[in-house]
Amino acid sequence: PEWGSTAVLAPWQAWTWYGDRRPVEASFETIERYLAYLDSRSEHGILSYGLGDWFDIGPGAPGMSKLTPRGITATAVYYQDLTTAVEALAATDPKVTTFIGLAGATVGSFGQTKTGSGSVVPHQPGMLMSGTSDHVVSHLGMIAAYGRMLSPKRLILLRGAGHLVFADLCEVGSSHGGLLSIAAVLHVPIPASLVPLASDGCRAPDLPPPEAWPVIRQAVTAQLRHVFGFDTSTAGLADLGTAYPRVVAANRASPGP
Repeated sequence: PEWGSTAVLAPWQAWTWYGDRRPVEASFETIERYLAYLDSRSEHGILSYGLGDWFDIGPGAPGMSKLTPRGITATAVYYQDLTTAVEALAATDPKVTTFIGLAGATVGSFGQTKTGSGSVVPHQPGMLMSGTSDHVVSHLGMIAAYGRMLSPKRLILLRGAGHLVFADLCEVGSSHGGLLSIAAVLHVPIPASLVPLASDGCRAPDLPPPEAWPVIRQAVTAQLRHVFGFDTSTAGLADLGTAYPRVVAANRASPGP
């Protein structure tokens, strides 16, 4: 996927750097097909094929990676495709009915630049969720993004939650000190820039992620059911602060016309 992902990332970079959205619009179908292909090659979200860390410095002749497993490189590129490109594309694709941004990612840049992905404010109804103790994507940036969104829209802030509250990474190896401790035991070096992505929200005093999962599931499901017409009201999204007082710090909505 290291080379094939050019089909996803090249149009995205053209848009980001030059403000030209035409390559993105022309590549929608190609991007969808390529990501479906990568999904078919993955096992439990992990890709284990490709060139790997090509020409790394290791024993023997240069070429195929000697030190880094191919699964690490391939999966990293796969998720770059998903998170860097598709999330913002989905928010502007006319086939998309709604979007939900968890912990920010690219949606935190709505309207913050004059060109490229950061300049796009989706026309679809959307919902953003963020933790107030997220040190990777500040909840203040999410509030700003919410302010730029068009109605109907919703913002839910989770009290004391970190960046990983929406994932189960904090639970992986938690009885052994977590991912970073396991990596240290296995002598796998983790760059300092990646440490927050593996730990933000996993340690006290952050809200334990499993405590937030019920309200996350309810909010996401209720948003989708309402937008798709299964529920005529937003009752499933109302009074979340009352139902989950320890978890929900704010639940803002602008219903629109």
